Amino acid sequence: MESQIQQLRDIEDIKQLKARHLRLQDLQRWEEWGLVFTNDAVIEIPGTDIVYRGREEIVRNMSAGLVGARTVHYGNMPEIELVAESAARGIWSVFVYVEFAEQYGERAGQQGYGIHFDEYAKEASEWRIRRTHLELLRADPLT
Repeated sequence: MESQIQQLRDIEDIKQLKARHLRLQDLQRWEEWGLVFTNDAVIEIPGTDIVYRGREEIVRNMSAGLVGARTVHYGNMPEIELVAESAARGIWSVFVYVEFAEQYGERAGQQGYGIHFDEYAKEASEWRIRRTHLELLRADPLT
């Protein structure tokens, strides 16, 4: 019974982690956002061959790439699988909105729908994202 309760706690902690990840990115609170990742985390950028490795590289490149942008991320319908005491996987349906209006003087960007595939690691009793990539199923340019 206790192990089932701990599994439910872990799943809820991962849901809270993902919510924090998306919220802090949208608020561009980069220092806090970086803490949702393990030190050796990996992010694959959708539609490109770009891969960022390590918390510092992830924060540096994502924050630079989103200067002046407005973003909105929604993650829902999580499928969380605990694969070990300190490892888990997650699949999330997501909506992503990115607008670069300030930078380009006109509305530019896209909105899209897809799936986030995540891997999580529990470090010192706290869950963090070890790997994430977004598979866009549909992307619409802003006009």
